[in-house]
Amino acid sequence: MAGSLHLCGYVNNNFGQAKCRALFSEGYKVIPVPYLTAAGRINGLDLTANPALNQAFFEGKVTESQVTAWRPTGPILDFKSERADPVTQDFNNGLNKIRVSDGLRTVMFGFGEDAPITKKKIESMNKDQWGFFLIDKKGNLIGSRRQGTPYKILDPIAIALGSITDKFVFPSDTEIQMNMVGFTVDQAFDDADIAMIEATSMTYDLRLLQGLIDADLIRNTNISVTATGFAIVADTLQGSVNAPILIEGLVVGDFVDTNQTTGATITITSVTETAPGYYTFVVPSMTTGVLYKIECTTTGFHINPVYITGP
Repeated sequence: MAGSLHLCGYVNNNFGQAKCRALFSEGYKVIPVPYLTAAGRINGLDLTANPALNQAFFEGKVTESQVTAWRPTGPILDFKSERADPVTQDFNNGLNKIRVSDGLRTVMFGFGEDAPITKKKIESMNKDQWGFFLIDKKGNLIGSRRQGTPYKILDPIAIALGSITDKFVFPSDTEIQMNMVGFTVDQAFDDADIAMIEATSMTYDLRLLQGLIDADLIRNTNISVTATGFAIVADTLQGSVNAPILIEGLVVGDFVDTNQTTGATITITSVTETAPGYYTFVVPSMTTGVLYKIECTTTGFHINPVYITGP
């Protein structure tokens, strides 16, 4: 019985390729992800259970725990990825060359009209092992499918540890203010493993996927810590010095107060927003010298905690 190819049609050339080749367009957004899970497995996208590839599915990847969550960027500029020429060994006769290894693959792209604080965020990633997915201008999701792995698993492409750089560019009469990001792909990565999930197989336009906004809780040093209270600021670390961009409208239910000695959760009596983004807390009691962790969770943000020491 003659064989057939599902979806793709017939084989049409001597290399045995099906007609539905993996063709993608220029990079539109980059999605950095932690490369490994806490269990030491590659933090890939497992579709073996045939989940619905809809808005809820992909937004759920963004709001996962930070140890696995996706961090999609905004639209990027001038995405370029090039692999250097292979490393070869020359021999004394001057004629023979033996290929030793692939040249390194580099990636570069820019964030247009972006804040200088991005440089600090980008370069702090060098402490950990990261990978990335790429969304192209057609909405395809590009990653890696390692040979020998099960079907329907798309892994991130591994980034060489410590290779991430960010160059802040001041505006000029020919350039806008921007951050130029670059990194090297892990040397073990094989270009033959590049794979994608086609935009036409999703019910959500991945080009619309947004990342969380980073923010910090910062102790308001203008107000002293007492046995029953303290004050903080919810700051995105962006904006101008006299007009910072703060998170407004938080309420007591958005915060958790934990005693770091006992692990006990402290019931916060009240939280008052005394000015936009400035919050004053009333708590039952704080023990002298004990460290308390104040966390905040609210839609659309990833907020780093602040630690308050009892007076």
